Amino acid sequence: MQRRSDPAHDAEARRRYDRDRLVRTGGPEVRRMVTVVDGASSLSPEQCQGLADAFRHVSDSPKGELEPKWFEAFRYTWPHPQHPPDLYAIDPLSRAVMNFAGLVGRERAAHVLGPGAPGVGLVERAVVGVILALASDRAGAGGWYMPVPEELVALLRRPWTEVMGAPTEAGIAPADAGPAGPDDGGPGARGAPGAPMVSHLCREADLRSAAFEHWAETIRAGWDRERAAPGVILHRKLWEWLFIIQALDERGMLEPGRTGLGFGVGTEPLVSYFTGRGCRIVATDLDPLEAEAVGWDQTNQYAGGIDGLNPYGLCDPERFRAATSFRVVNMNAIPGDLAGFDFNWSSCAFEHLGSIESGIRFIAAQMDTLRPGGVAVHTTEFNVESNDATVESGGTVIFRRRDIEEMAGRLRAAGHHVECDFSAGDSEADRHVDVEPYTTTHLRVSLGGYVTTSFGLIVEKGLRSRRTRVRLQALPRRLRTLARR
Repeated sequence: MQRRSDPAHDAEARRRYDRDRLVRTGGPEVRRMVTVVDGASSLSPEQCQGLADAFRHVSDSPKGELEPKWFEAFRYTWPHPQHPPDLYAIDPLSRAVMNFAGLVGRERAAHVLGPGAPGVGLVERAVVGVILALASDRAGAGGWYMPVPEELVALLRRPWTEVMGAPTEAGIAPADAGPAGPDDGGPGARGAPGAPMVSHLCREADLRSAAFEHWAETIRAGWDRERAAPGVILHRKLWEWLFIIQALDERGMLEPGRTGLGFGVGTEPLVSYFTGRGCRIVATDLDPLEAEAVGWDQTNQYAGGIDGLNPYGLCDPERFRAATSFRVVNMNAIPGDLAGFDFNWSSCAFEHLGSIESGIRFIAAQMDTLRPGGVAVHTTEFNVESNDATVESGGTVIFRRRDIEEMAGRLRAAGHHVECDFSAGDSEADRHVDVEPYTTTHLRVSLGGYVTTSFGLIVEKGLRSRRTRVRLQALPRRLRTLARR
């Protein structure tokens, strides 16, 4: 049966598919996926009919235990309410290609076979099926968890292969070919050109990049309501917000239907922006009495409840009320019922937990709020000038490189993925240390006797972490068996 078109889903699928970037950074399996998309966009009537017939034949062939797994596999391509979070196992790059490939296959089949023709939905599934098979290949190459058995992968691959031939990289440039594009020196420049960002220091190059400039304009009401600034401002707080948006967006975490958890959100614009993107958000902050005790209630950085979280008009008020909730949460004692989120974040919050060790413990504990494959993005204070002496306890601590490396080591030991780049920017703005009265260049500041800037931490939750394996025991037997294959 043909899937009903969802304009919002289709628009997001188009936006997420960046062919040039996928070719440059995705690896061989993703480049093969791109050739499938290219082929699907120019299918002939004979090819469409051939794919429809081949898919119909293959989908009728599985018997017994394999048949339900065939239909389960297609549900992995988008969140499904009956699936536990453990089974959302397709990686973000493959999901971006898969969603767009299905759209291309459906639109092309409707064009050549006619809208509503019975073969349209079958062509779409044939295209999506081979992408899912290639995603399984990608998972195998990377050693990732993928709950699709080998015999099912072979069936998924068969319709496209029978009609169009096995996907190859023929005609696709290698990932390191060509210029890196307009974001050179900005997000992604620390790895392969165009690759997703890794954890790194605040730098002017990021704020000057096309990506950050785009996000700055998108949330301008949250930092420049009067629209007085001619462009981005060189301020590390703005960098933190844009860093969080970019890290989540490029990993597919801001798609409609995603769930997010914000820690220590204050009055930042991210809550309303993420809700406006179609996410469902749980925002958390201090208890009002605690906020009063430490003086946060006397600043513009404490909302105190949901009424103070959408002051910038970044989300329709009715939508915001329906998709946002507020919880009082002590970041040193995260409630156990906060779990299963697609992503979480905080903007310069975990340096206020009392000590360096408390911050490190928080970073480990907050991973339990995510589903396997989920993404955590947090920014904090970073000591630019010393890896030894620092502010280790009190209302605001300053993390050193060795503290971040300890965090990363603990996270990797727990099965999570994190990469760090500690290289500092070398522009005049990067070298400038701002002191009171502050100037318009505010990337580094003097704090507690040390020169500090912001550090952005990005962590992807492991698909086979110890916690994931424990949670599998609670699943129904059939899903447990499927998840382990």
